[in-house]
Amino acid sequence: MVKFKYRVAAVLVAFAIGIIAVSIIIVVRKVSSITRIAELEQPPCKSCMGFYQDSEIPGISICEIKSDLEQYRGKIFRVRAAFHHDAGQVNLLDDACPTVALHAGLAESFETCVGARKALTIYSGFGTWYDSTAKVVVVGSVGRLEKPTLFEDNAGFNIMCLEKAEPIGSGTLERRKYAAGELLGLNPH
Repeated sequence: MVKFKYRVAAVLVAFAIGIIAVSIIIVVRKVSSITRIAELEQPPCKSCMGFYQDSEIPGISICEIKSDLEQYRGKIFRVRAAFHHDAGQVNLLDDACPTVALHAGLAESFETCVGARKALTIYSGFGTWYDSTAKVVVVGSVGRLEKPTLFEDNAGFNIMCLEKAEPIGSGTLERRKYAAGELLGLNPH
């Protein structure tokens, strides 16, 4: 009788371990599929073709824009910057002038290269429950924010095309946060 109890207990423990192992495998596969980013399209993007004119879009820094906003108002530029998302507020930052921030928002006509939008969401937390910062290449113009997040801003940067988004660092922590948000229902859809 005692041997039978031990055998039953051993079978139950083995069964529980098996269930836990299968659950872990399922969660790991789900997380890897959640955080997978499609192969990134290289600019110029097909969906952003309407913003690309016959001539090359000039590149400009956040420092240059902030130094003379009126000179750049309404003109289309390509900007390489840090996209900082904090509780719904978006700022573009530049390491060359760390004390300067330019409010930003997505334009009404916002488009994106394939894979870039998901990369932005994962690495910056934009549209999720967490805050972070990602390196981006965007095309847009200076003016009144078309879709402001927290602040009405007459001198913000309207992002018309997101060409590229990358993590600052490895991006592992942001991928984990994004996956946790998806698994726990924290990321709004």
